[in-house]
Amino acid sequence: MMDDPESAGRLTLWGMDASLYTAKVLSYCFVNSVPFDLKSAQTQEFERRIVPQIGRWIIPVVEWPDGTICQDSSDILHWLDGSSEHPHPLLPPNAPELALSFALDLFASEGLLRPAMHYRWNFDDDNLHFIATDFAPRDEIGLVSQHAGSEERVLQMSRRMRKATTRFGVNEQTAAAVEQSYIDLLDVLEELFTNRPFILGCWPTLADYALMGPLYAHLGRDPHPSSILKSRAPRVWHWIERMLRPVSVKEVSEIASSKEDLIPLLGLVAQDFVPEIRAHVGFANDWLQKNASIEPGTNGLRHPGARVMGFTSFAWRGHQIITSVMMYRFYLLQKLQETYDGASVEDKEAIDHMFDRSGLSALLSERVSRRVVRNNHLEVWE
Repeated sequence: MMDDPESAGRLTLWGMDASLYTAKVLSYCFVNSVPFDLKSAQTQEFERRIVPQIGRWIIPVVEWPDGTICQDSSDILHWLDGSSEHPHPLLPPNAPELALSFALDLFASEGLLRPAMHYRWNFDDDNLHFIATDFAPRDEIGLVSQHAGSEERVLQMSRRMRKATTRFGVNEQTAAAVEQSYIDLLDVLEELFTNRPFILGCWPTLADYALMGPLYAHLGRDPHPSSILKSRAPRVWHWIERMLRPVSVKEVSEIASSKEDLIPLLGLVAQDFVPEIRAHVGFANDWLQKNASIEPGTNGLRHPGARVMGFTSFAWRGHQIITSVMMYRFYLLQKLQETYDGASVEDKEAIDHMFDRSGLSALLSERVSRRVVRNNHLEVWE
């Protein structure tokens, strides 16, 4: 591809259509007309050439024609947005809206893993045939071979992934609550999109791209949750469609000044994610105290490419659930907290007002005692 003159200047997006984090980058490229080629990460080339550079198998990865690579959907979006001028800035221009964007990025990228994983892997009767082809290797033009998508192979994978969903707090006892959380999210967003085309107003921001991850890649494409989304929340589906095409400059204006209609969405974030963040920050600070000798630039885990520090429990929608603790969440949380710390007195008051009203204040106060940075595509302690 690099030698093809028609591809000069085009970036390569290594990922999968089914990937939550790939969807964030795909949407940004579509909205902003960024030229790119999507290449499957389920290839020998990705294993041979890209994985050694990033230290683990993880997607998405963006590769520029000169061979420069960037891994992590959040980092990629910031990199793309700073690499050239786009008509719709990724980040809102003022601190209160920026804080909301980072809060929703954290929630969408991490807090919605429960319904995203549940609805993909716990409904084989509806989803399996689709997933069998979606996860199969493809040729250069995207066609799946007749045998590559064996449903028996995917059924085995589904059984393994069904066990993996328990790491996000999904089990037989919590399934109904997880499904209700999805319905509640759709209802809140459906109401929000009666008044505005995008989350913060009249153009897409980080908040939109983050929500596209779970709402498009998992909940909007997989047959079972997609049918619920389209029948219950058609305006949410129309928003997904808007996020998959260029947005004309003529169609947008300033971000809406009123934030009142965001309160129900932020309240849902507080209900479904603040208890988890509290528990995870508490676990991490205890862990750091016990491992105070960890060298800067390392993560202190047995394998440098590992993501899970351990497991902790907390109360969620009437259940005591256990979820895996990952440094990456603190990396995203820091972006919100650093925005708040650097804001003016007036902007801090505005952020405090909205976060207090919606129950999100803990996202500003719950802090890990040691900063997380990314070095050589890995999360490490500063």
